[in-house]
Amino acid sequence: MTWKLASLVLWATCLCHADTVLSASQSDQIKPWGVTDTATYGQTITTPTTGTELTSFTFYLGPQYSGSGPINYQAYVYAWDGTTNMATGSALYQSSMSTFTPNVSFNPVTFTPDINLTAGDQYVLFFSTSGLQSGQPDSTIYWGYSPSDPYTGGGFVFLNNGDDQSQWTSTAWSVTSVDLAFTADFASPVPEPRLAVLLCGMGFCLVAYRLRKRFSAH
Repeated sequence: MTWKLASLVLWATCLCHADTVLSASQSDQIKPWGVTDTATYGQTITTPTTGTELTSFTFYLGPQYSGSGPINYQAYVYAWDGTTNMATGSALYQSSMSTFTPNVSFNPVTFTPDINLTAGDQYVLFFSTSGLQSGQPDSTIYWGYSPSDPYTGGGFVFLNNGDDQSQWTSTAWSVTSVDLAFTADFASPVPEPRLAVLLCGMGFCLVAYRLRKRFSAH
């Protein structure tokens, strides 16, 4: 009993856990994304069983395709329905507004949701200009992608929904057989600090009691 509880305390206090990284490297470029029509680009993923806390995800945004100037957008995470090819439910993560200013190269853009997902379920990670297009000039850019489909747990999806966010969960997205260039970092959730402290207290008290009892017997 002492060994098991001591092991549990060690697990609770170590807080060191290996990351699982889902990824597809860039080997080509795809377009157009931005304002006005093709407002939503994303990647569907399947949560690994080795870690369910989505700590960060990254897409690679590139040069201007048409128009000029910066593009305002937000990052999102939704559950994904592979039968209807739509996002489902409400946003599990929504960033504040960000602005991308295109240049001649591709740039990694990272967000850090730090949300717990369900192992083995599908989700869609995406950027969208929907809801932010008012007053913006028409402007679209390239994204990095991989036409060889290296990631088998999902794929590149997009929606020509303009400024209408409601279409994310009401209109079927276009589903492709390629991947965006992306990374998604997962970690194993750690216990709440209060729980760790409680487990430590229980473990040390029990170990001290057993040691005291052992020495008292001699």
